Amino acid sequence: MAGWETHKKAQWLCQLRKGMSMLPDTLTDQFVLYLDVLDGGSFSAAARKHPLTPSAVARRMDALERAVGSTLLVRTTHTVRATPAGLAFADRARRIVTELRLARAEAV
Repeated sequence: MAGWETHKKAQWLCQLRKGMSMLPDTLTDQFVLYLDVLDGGSFSAAARKHPLTPSAVARRMDALERAVGSTLLVRTTHTVRATPAGLAFADRARRIVTELRLARAEAV
C-alpha cells in the first residue's frame, strides 16, 4: 500500500506542476477532473491522473452535476460518456481551463 500512496503523491505533485491549483475542489480542478473523466472514458482513468480513488472521482462528478443542475454523464458498469448537456459543458469547461492556464502562464 505504501508504494501506491507514494505513486499517488507523485501524480499529485506532477499535476501541481502542470498548473492545477494547490487547493482541492476548486472550480478549475472540478473542470479538469470532469474533462479527464471524459477523455479517459472512466472514473478509474481519471483517478489515475489525480490523487483520488475512482469512487472519490464519482462522488465529485455527482457533486458537479448537482452544482450545475444537469446530468452531465451517462454511467455504465465500466465506462462513462457525456450527455448532450455534458458535451456542451465540456466544451465551455475546456475553454475556461485553457484560458486560466494561459492567464497563469502570463502572470509568471
